Amino acid sequence: STHCGYRLHWSHLHLAMRGFHHGPEYGISTDALAFTGVSHELIAGNDSGLVLSSVEARICPKPAGLGLYMRFQDMIVAKMTWLGSHHEGFKFCSHQSMSFWLEDMYGNETYQPEFYSNCEECNTDYEIGWLRNEELRNITVVVTRWVSLGPGLTPDDPRWRINAYCETWGQPQGLKLESEERGPSPRWTFEGLTDTSVDTLTSHNLSYIEEDRYQ
Repeated sequence: STHCGYRLHWSHLHLAMRGFHHGPEYGISTDALAFTGVSHELIAGNDSGLVLSSVEARICPKPAGLGLYMRFQDMIVAKMTWLGSHHEGFKFCSHQSMSFWLEDMYGNETYQPEFYSNCEECNTDYEIGWLRNEELRNITVVVTRWVSLGPGLTPDDPRWRINAYCETWGQPQGLKLESEERGPSPRWTFEGLTDTSVDTLTSHNLSYIEEDRYQ
């Protein structure tokens, strides 16, 4: 995930797939890769902006899509008093990003996705939306990403390599998945494997912020 210091290493992918194929005594479960955390980041020029991040993993058993799929969600909270005319950028993968004037995000009183797309370079699915909370006087931006990391057979798998380098956002990326390497949609594959829909996850994570349950 882009926040909270979460790091996924090749050994995690490999062990999760070993556990899936051979049993828990040979690897780790996808639950071991789950994470929820809070950090304070530089948002709208203020270094006390709150970020809540969650990470989940699922394994697709179907031969056509066999591999580990991840869902990352980051909630970025900006106080309304910070907005002014501040321009904020949001990164979805090492290839795709969007920028917004934060005051343009003022309108929604309930959460709704504003934009959804897929990166043609790395096959990351992503969604962004926002809402305002008049009582708390803040705006929460929600960025959700779905990625496919492949079957974990080798660290040279392009699906692993292209995502493994996504932590170094500022470096130019020469990697691009070929059409035969892309596989199915990470979003629809993951959502078909989980009992917790993205809408349920978003409501759950928003409750942490709105009720101060993260503290």
